[in-house]
Amino acid sequence: MYKKEEIIQLQKDFAKRHFPALILLIVYLLVETFNSFSIGAPAFIRAAIICVVLIVEQAFRPSDFLMNTKFIFALKMVQLFVFAVFVMHDGYKNYECAIYVLMYLCVALELGIYFDLTDKGIVFLHGLIVDIPIVVMGVVYAIKDVSITYVITSIVMLGAFDIAMSAVLEHIGKRYEKFENAVLAKERIIDKAMDNNKEIMEKQEKLYYVNEQLGLKRIELESANRKINANNLEVSFQNEMLHFFTEAFDMVKIDEFFSKQLISSMDVKCAGLLKISETEKSIYEDYKRSNPLYDTDVKYKMYGDINDDTCKLLLETFTSDAFIERLSDGHTYICNNVKHSEYSFLKNEHIFSFAARLILVDGRRAGVYVICDNEPDFFMQRDTFFDNILSELQVGMNNAFLYMQFENLAKRDGLTGLYNRRILNKFMEKYRHADDKLKKERVAAAMFDIDNFKSINDTYGHLFGDAVIVAVSAIIRKISEEHGCAGYRYGGEEFVILFINKDSDEVIQVVEQIHREIREKNITLGEQSVYINTSAGVSFYPEQSTEQSSVIDNADRAMYISKTTGKGKITIDGKHRDV
Repeated sequence: MYKKEEIIQLQKDFAKRHFPALILLIVYLLVETFNSFSIGAPAFIRAAIICVVLIVEQAFRPSDFLMNTKFIFALKMVQLFVFAVFVMHDGYKNYECAIYVLMYLCVALELGIYFDLTDKGIVFLHGLIVDIPIVVMGVVYAIKDVSITYVITSIVMLGAFDIAMSAVLEHIGKRYEKFENAVLAKERIIDKAMDNNKEIMEKQEKLYYVNEQLGLKRIELESANRKINANNLEVSFQNEMLHFFTEAFDMVKIDEFFSKQLISSMDVKCAGLLKISETEKSIYEDYKRSNPLYDTDVKYKMYGDINDDTCKLLLETFTSDAFIERLSDGHTYICNNVKHSEYSFLKNEHIFSFAARLILVDGRRAGVYVICDNEPDFFMQRDTFFDNILSELQVGMNNAFLYMQFENLAKRDGLTGLYNRRILNKFMEKYRHADDKLKKERVAAAMFDIDNFKSINDTYGHLFGDAVIVAVSAIIRKISEEHGCAGYRYGGEEFVILFINKDSDEVIQVVEQIHREIREKNITLGEQSVYINTSAGVSFYPEQSTEQSSVIDNADRAMYISKTTGKGKITIDGKHRDV
């Protein structure tokens, strides 16, 4: 059965299709009028009545009345009664009766949409309802004419009409049922497809959500893996540094190794220590006493990819009082987003991050350790690590410095502060097995002996003798260190000075200066004072000695010549008695 909205729409469509019939009827009326038919002729009147009925229907078609199913049903019943009157009035005698029967049949069929045509009982009820106008008018005309033929004809007509109506409606019902079943089947398929589609979409959404969660987990795992790898790398670096710090007891070598490992392992652009100019005694002066070849004039040693001009600007900026003030709290200063307006010299090097730490050794400022990189935020979330390793570097350099001090005590003579003979022998040992490169080094040795030292001891006592040894040692140490040489106490009153890669003129100049200052030194202890003199011998490799390891023996022989030829002299090599 149709729904109310469908019934209303179908009735509007039927009314729309009646409009051509109305036009034909109007044309017929006009033709009849112009053909001088009598206005009162039965056919003309019937056509005019039907026109009125159809005009009423067309008039209500666009109005709200046609939105009411009861009004439509009543209008259809009125149309049936009008057609029934005309059918019964003609008595089934002419062609007009056939037209009215057809019109009656059409309206009856249109009325069928109000009923469930798939139910035979409902179809029969519909037949009874649409038969009412015919039955009423048949009874009226049967009573009026009292014609057995007319009654029989009406009954036959009514039966034929019912049979035809039932057949048509039953066929329509079957077609409608088949159509409705097809529609329902299609709707079920569509509903099932929509349900499947909805289910697929839900699964897709779940799959998308799962993939999204997996993507997030993958990102989290990758991030965690990077952090683990970074932590492993940092732990490995710290362990390697700690291991090296426990074995290396040279603070300069520690700085060098630490910087190179930072660049290779942590992939930084450059790193190194910038020395601070000290008004007081620098730790590097102490370092030089244990390592005479160390150049204290070098103010920085940066490793990695950075040019020398930038290093000089780094030294000037990062060792200034204003910048040192930032480092005074003892922690590492980190800049993850370098402002090139403030550090313009870093722009050309494309440095966007740096870390700086003031390194204190023995309570003195060893310098500012700087780490630079090209990436912004390089130290972000790694500040603790870099602060820790720079703290470890400071601890390692302090331990190395302390070790150097203790080692220095072991290397030096307790009375004079000069290196002892054991260290001299150890140093000269390398020349006994020198390679080709080492053999190219120029080596010179000078040996001094205090003249008449036994007489001084016997005359003034051993304490005064020690004072003489200390005074001579101080002169030797001062002048030798000024010229990058090392002084050694060889025996009781004998001293040796080694010259590495020095020309003979400078060696002789240093020896003569030492010899002169000792001779001019007034040594005093209490109320006693004395002037002393020394005998010296000098030997050179390769000018006079055939081997580097023999220069000390040759210098000893030259000194012996000075002693045996009048004392207070300097002899050049034992093989030549030139003074």
